[in-house]
Amino acid sequence: MIFLGIASHIGDVRGVQDSDGNMLSHITVVQQWKNVPDRLRHGVHTEQGMPFHNDMGTSVLALHYRQCASEGGSTHLSSAWTVYNELSANYPDVLEALATPNWPIQITKAKSRYYLAPLIQYKHGNLMVSLDPGRLGRQTANAEYKATKFPPFLGDNAKTCDKAAEVPALTEKQNEALDTFNKVAHEHRLSVPARPGDMLFVNNWALLHARDPYMDGSAGGAGRRHLVRVWLHDQELSWDPPDSMKTPWAAAFGHRFPDSIEQTGGPHRRNKVNHKYPIMPAVNYQVPKYTAGSAAFVVDSSDDEDDDHLDRCQS
Repeated sequence: MIFLGIASHIGDVRGVQDSDGNMLSHITVVQQWKNVPDRLRHGVHTEQGMPFHNDMGTSVLALHYRQCASEGGSTHLSSAWTVYNELSANYPDVLEALATPNWPIQITKAKSRYYLAPLIQYKHGNLMVSLDPGRLGRQTANAEYKATKFPPFLGDNAKTCDKAAEVPALTEKQNEALDTFNKVAHEHRLSVPARPGDMLFVNNWALLHARDPYMDGSAGGAGRRHLVRVWLHDQELSWDPPDSMKTPWAAAFGHRFPDSIEQTGGPHRRNKVNHKYPIMPAVNYQVPKYTAGSAAFVVDSSDDEDDDHLDRCQS
């Protein structure tokens, strides 16, 4: 409650984090989840490291450190402006590639399964970055995923239908640009010392973040990394996202800014469900259809199963 109260002074609007209406996400690994292999869990639900990225769907990233790992798991920040200046001086071709609006970003709940956008853009004098390597290009559905429902017209084909096949793969040049971007961000990183109880608020458009791999302590004891994530937007002070970066943002904040949904033609359902504040993570891990996406606006199964926007699959 204290975390949410302080967060309300940073941003007066909270974003929806998934199609179930959850307003909080638990960045942790519950002991019972380890029965599910890492490859079937989202990156934030494993002990693996994560490259530099930002949450493609929020203005301010808010994190509350409930517990820290017994070993590793440090959070690192890197300034978008610093990375930009380094790329401009030494890697101009990479900077041009990042600013070109031809990056396929996979989405859900829309007739098209992706849109094309730049990863770096100026607006009102602000350099803004919207980049998550796990959200770029084609993401393949888990073969082990078991859907709970299918539109009746799909029949048995629903089990093999993967709309992500429509999404273009990244080019060699784009993959090289991402590698260079992450390398430069890593060289200019600022490590954030954290203790249980700390809160971190990040301008998500201007700062990128990454995570070291970590090792949790014994079950039921201290030293088990557990962060709570909230997405925020302040109607007076937050930067207004450019149209090219607004689709994931509208998915999170469209319940307060419905015009943004109409402008982007993006997801609708998560703006209609009841909002939930789960105090603790679920004990049983539900295997998602897609595990791609290091953090925000992950393609989730329930979106793909909605027959309002799912096109017919070909056998």
